[in-house]
Amino acid sequence: MSSDHGRRIHAAAFAGLLLAATTILVNVILLRWTLQHLTKSEAGLWILAMTLGNYILFFDLGFSPMLSRSIAMTLGRAPRREELEKLGDQVATVRWTVRSIAAAIFVLLTPFIILYEREFIFPWFIFTAGAAFNLVGGVNLALLNGLSHVATERILRILAQVLLLVFSGIALRLDGGLLGLSIAWAAQGILLRVVAGIVATSRLKLGRGRFSRAELRELWGPSLRWSITALGALLILQSGNPILAVLEGPSVLPSFESIAKMGSAIMTVGLLFATSSSPVISGLFAAGRHEEVKRVIFKNLRLGLCLSVTASIFLIAFGDDITLIWLGPGVSPGIYARAMLLTMAVLEVHHVIWASAVIATGPVPFAPWAIAAGVLNIALGFLLVPQFGLLGMAAATLLAQLVTNNWYAPQFAMRHFAISLREYFTQELISVLLITLASGVVAYIVFRIQLSHVLLSCALYTALIAPGLVWIARKK
Repeated sequence: MSSDHGRRIHAAAFAGLLLAATTILVNVILLRWTLQHLTKSEAGLWILAMTLGNYILFFDLGFSPMLSRSIAMTLGRAPRREELEKLGDQVATVRWTVRSIAAAIFVLLTPFIILYEREFIFPWFIFTAGAAFNLVGGVNLALLNGLSHVATERILRILAQVLLLVFSGIALRLDGGLLGLSIAWAAQGILLRVVAGIVATSRLKLGRGRFSRAELRELWGPSLRWSITALGALLILQSGNPILAVLEGPSVLPSFESIAKMGSAIMTVGLLFATSSSPVISGLFAAGRHEEVKRVIFKNLRLGLCLSVTASIFLIAFGDDITLIWLGPGVSPGIYARAMLLTMAVLEVHHVIWASAVIATGPVPFAPWAIAAGVLNIALGFLLVPQFGLLGMAAATLLAQLVTNNWYAPQFAMRHFAISLREYFTQELISVLLITLASGVVAYIVFRIQLSHVLLSCALYTALIAPGLVWIARKK
């Protein structure tokens, strides 16, 4: 791997680490503020709205990530003039397509205002308008990613998270309720995407492209396969809240959201290097440098899994104390639900690292398995939640992933990149197993010591496990 590629990955990973820390901190604070200023039912309704926002972003239908991959692979081949012109047409085509989809979504969602009581009419209108604009603006973020300016994209996201915290804090302090939160969320999303568009346009000199049906047909196939895969992931990771709201009521959502936020934090940190290196993998693969691609994948797996495993073990052991300090009494879902969902998060990190590397090089073969996982998760959720509550939803998500994505994505990727199971085990997996064992032992020791505050336990756990993580990071 060239020094330039290494610098880009490390810069993007560092920016990603800052973004992960900022996102986690903002999520922690906002969930606490929401529960302090709103009733549990209103907080649950806001959590449902944010879940809906994630579903709306799905209707990008994979065009933005496929455009990002196309930019990275084209620029990685030292493109000719006609290839750059083709790329300009692809950008224009994707912009037109996503704008059309966003306009249709806004028109279709707006009538649902009548389903709400009067006080929810304006929050719903603001929220859906902001979600539609965010969908359109996602193309700008994809341009920066395709240019390998991942660090720049993440710095902009950090600023947006800070703005979200400030705007939401002001709205809640002024008793703005759901309307204030909707305005804050929409405003930061719009600002992020406008600034990203200005930066991307200044760095991607392609001239004025035009909408092309030929480019739309070329992008449609892989984009559709990617979007189906994303839909499966959405049904796995974002269906818990709606199912619980239907079967148990919105007031239980803060408890489930507490472990969902923990799992999201683990996945964000664990996938830092994988998301940072996707454009680099695309360029290296297009240039025929396959051994370098394998080295990047192995490093992503080693670092991602070790970070996610050590974090999840600590959160499983001390999650009740953390939730009590964070959200107050009566919110923690219990150790068993937390252990299941955090185990799912670690396994998610593992298979997504493999899958993202495959997608970066061309194929998008995971759609059937992703949809199967999502459908199975919903079916198991409706079967288990009435009997076991939050524990049933966590078990449904874990089981659905275990029998689908968790095994299929790694085995397909190893075959695609000509990596044997023995090579994977001896070079990478044994390190992960060792750090898992060490983390479990250290967590048990720290738990038995029973320090006076969970932050002291966290500091001691980190100090004891840090040498192992440094060894893993420096391993060739």
